[in-house]
Amino acid sequence: MIAEKVQVLSKSAQKKSSQPILWESKGEDKYKLTEVEKKTHGTDIIIYLSEEKT
Repeated sequence: MIAEKVQVLSKSAQKKSSQPILWESKGEDKYKLTEVEKKTHGTDIIIYLSEEKT
């Protein structure tokens, strides 16, 4: 895998009261979900590239 870690930060545009969520994975069988702060709606995808693949 070229990514060491992937994060997806998302806040619904339709549900004003919904809590933004951060999804994180290191490419293993498990992932982590965390409620976070995000002022604007939408989705941000952050990819941390592996040193060996860059």
